[in-house]
Amino acid sequence: MKVLLPTLLIAVGLAASAQAAVTAGFSAGYLIDNEEELLAAHIGKVFKTVDKVSHTGEVEIAFSSVSEDGVDGDLLPLMANYRMEIASTSKYGGYVGAGLGMSRVKISGFGLSDSDWAFTAQAFAGFSYEMSDTSAVTIGARYINIGDVTFLGQDLGELGDDIAIEAGFSFRF
Repeated sequence: MKVLLPTLLIAVGLAASAQAAVTAGFSAGYLIDNEEELLAAHIGKVFKTVDKVSHTGEVEIAFSSVSEDGVDGDLLPLMANYRMEIASTSKYGGYVGAGLGMSRVKISGFGLSDSDWAFTAQAFAGFSYEMSDTSAVTIGARYINIGDVTFLGQDLGELGDDIAIEAGFSFRF
């Protein structure tokens, strides 16, 4: 967290200073395999718009927590994403994107605790409905894959993948 806040502040400052559209959003979702919630927030900058298609670079942080049989796990993905949004002539639109980053995985239970960082990749897509010129509600799906994790010196292998169904809000400044 000590690195995350300054990084987000720098990203917001750079995006605002470029006098281009800054986007922000958050979503709440449900991981189907893990049967847990996934909360995510992102902020980014539109770097190109052609007709009704905009291209955005963004940073994202998400969080999920799993508890099963006395073992707790926290997942904190930090991602760099590309998002393409397609507006229609009505208030409806769509988006697709992908991201790469790292996830901090913390596992604790039975008096033991350890954390590790794992390579993470994701892809997402969905639909949006413009509530105003600057805000929209979204509904979509996200595929996320988390790489190898080490726990107490033992390689646990790849954590694997999951699909989240999510809804959220996005804003354009």
